[in-house]
Amino acid sequence: MAVNNDHRTHTSAGRPARAIVETRDLVKRYGPFPAVGGVSFEIAEGEIFGLLGPNGAGKTTTISMLATLLPPTEGSATIAGFDVVRDARKVKELIGLVPQDIALYLQLSARDNLEFFGRMYGLGGALLRQRIEEALAIIELGQWANIPVGGYSGGMMRRANLAVGLLHKPRVLFLDEPTVGVDPQSRKHIFESIQRLNRDEGVTVIYTTHYMEEAQALCNRVGIIDHGRLIALDTPRNLINELGTGVIHLTLEQDGSGLVDPLAALTPVENVSWNDGVLAVRTRDAQAALVPILDHLNSQNLRITHLEILEPNLENVFLAANRQEITGVEHGQANSGRGGEGHQDPPAGSPGVRYVARHADHAHRHLEFGSPIHVRAGAPRLRPPCYRLRR
Repeated sequence: MAVNNDHRTHTSAGRPARAIVETRDLVKRYGPFPAVGGVSFEIAEGEIFGLLGPNGAGKTTTISMLATLLPPTEGSATIAGFDVVRDARKVKELIGLVPQDIALYLQLSARDNLEFFGRMYGLGGALLRQRIEEALAIIELGQWANIPVGGYSGGMMRRANLAVGLLHKPRVLFLDEPTVGVDPQSRKHIFESIQRLNRDEGVTVIYTTHYMEEAQALCNRVGIIDHGRLIALDTPRNLINELGTGVIHLTLEQDGSGLVDPLAALTPVENVSWNDGVLAVRTRDAQAALVPILDHLNSQNLRITHLEILEPNLENVFLAANRQEITGVEHGQANSGRGGEGHQDPPAGSPGVRYVARHADHAHRHLEFGSPIHVRAGAPRLRPPCYRLRR
């Protein structure tokens, strides 16, 4: 599986950035159950690192061990060279943690919450007042700073939650699913705050989520975790190039069920399905697959009324890495290819898991046609608009 632990980013002088977070065979068991089963990775200082996976995959347990909240059953982890067990007090000085749940006093204002937690960090006087103003500026809540948090929207509470983790200027910031249940505008504010912290302050960010499109937009590298094991690790682009598959949707006027097997036999095609008048062709290389597909349809004098190309993203990388099925695929539809559209059997020994995608947030193109498409042999290949697909 695609695990590339080359964490190195580079400084302005061209030197590789050093690792600030290191884990080695990290395990957490609850009785016989392994919540985390031997995770190893390194994170470079100044990196935004995404830890992805479905609910229950082990993301929160992993960062809880890194943040000294849970002792590992086996293995080790260090933050800036300090062991999370032996040097827990020093590690706590270096990190900030923003949990999934809102950890604020709802009857207090955002400013009062920040003052309370700032004093817990050992801050006071003019320095604390300065840090509070800086944190409020980062999350853009200054004009609502004196309103009780209980009157905030969910997104505003999330932003205030984030501010608490910034007061003591941590070198490493853990964000555990910080956008759950927030509106698009608040999510945009949170994204911008994270990017500003990383860019201007050099804060290393470890970001857990099960929303794949967030990690694709935000993170330098991502690790995909499932059933407590790291199953893929690389940059989003490299993972997409290696494991991602695109989908070509073709809407036909005629019955296309007889096309499933012939199209599935084409070299660039992974699998094909026919459902409700639409052919869905999954392929690693939409450029290479499109021309022979259209050639075959033209040879059968079939009329295409709509063509859509959905390009690879981290969501289908996750599905490919896990051999999972997306729920909602109808039983009994025409289906052929390597594993079947939307479903692949898990490899021997794999526990398998059902993963429900939040939504298919593919970059895509639409083409509407009023007459059959004819593509001559040797015609130039169509290129995706965002990046070139490679096998």
